[in-house]
Amino acid sequence: MPANRVNRVNRVNSLPTGPRARQVVHACVRLALLVASWVLLARSLGTPEAQRQVAWSLWFLTLCATWLVAAVLLTVSVVSLGTSVLRKARFDRGHYSRTTRLELERLRDLDVSEDHARAVARAVLAGSPAPAVRVWDVSLEDGERVFLDTGSGYARFYSTDVTYYTSSGFYFGSPVFVLAGIGAQAIANASARKTAVRMAAHQWREQQWARFIVTDRRLVVRLQDATWLDFWYGAVQAVHPHPPTGMLFLEFRDTSPLRVEGPVAAVAAVAAVWYRHGAEGLRDHPGLSFLRSAPEPVSRRLGAQPGA
Repeated sequence: MPANRVNRVNRVNSLPTGPRARQVVHACVRLALLVASWVLLARSLGTPEAQRQVAWSLWFLTLCATWLVAAVLLTVSVVSLGTSVLRKARFDRGHYSRTTRLELERLRDLDVSEDHARAVARAVLAGSPAPAVRVWDVSLEDGERVFLDTGSGYARFYSTDVTYYTSSGFYFGSPVFVLAGIGAQAIANASARKTAVRMAAHQWREQQWARFIVTDRRLVVRLQDATWLDFWYGAVQAVHPHPPTGMLFLEFRDTSPLRVEGPVAAVAAVAAVWYRHGAEGLRDHPGLSFLRSAPEPVSRRLGAQPGA
């Protein structure tokens, strides 16, 4: 009777690697077995004439398979080239695919966000009041100003504890039955542990669309379950803006890293860098280079080749 056992994986930081190597080994083993079967087949025939006939048959089959593979590859190449030419022609005429339209919309949103970030940076550098937004459902500190109130992607990076179950038992019967039972049990337990290791490892979690309120002192976040979180710039250890993808990564001294993705990222990056480093940060921070350069046209950022 098999029995279940509870196991726990505690914050595993790395995953087993090498699936590609295993695939190569399996392919080599299959090829070796195929060649060995051909050799045994040829040797099983008694007369030299029969062996020559088998050799010629194998050679003919190999030649046909080679031509078939070449024809398939040529067909795929021609179809791929024709599809690329057709997509480019449609792209040049303004007929975009759904993926391309979504990417264009995302880039335009990033442009609007970067323009807003430039306005905030110019205002704080000049010592004039930055563009402010009124919010009524958040208690602000005296003198705290809101730069932006909108939605963006939210995620946190951390590991966790995962509980998984394994089975063990005794098998009675023929040797084949016992070996099959033990093998199936081992495979099931290994699969359960592998899944638990993958789930426990450090990764981006809690991914969701959330409301962000960017102030000159903190990020106020309202999650989908109505939980309110405050991320104070004073607790930020490192700021990593990534304007090309519309992302901002914040590392803290006492909590897990935060990823902001979307319209909030550029403005939040400006506010956090200004709080931590002042005017020098806005002028020299490598992640805020978009503040010191002219906006790049959306068509050039999208690229000459449309998306699929």
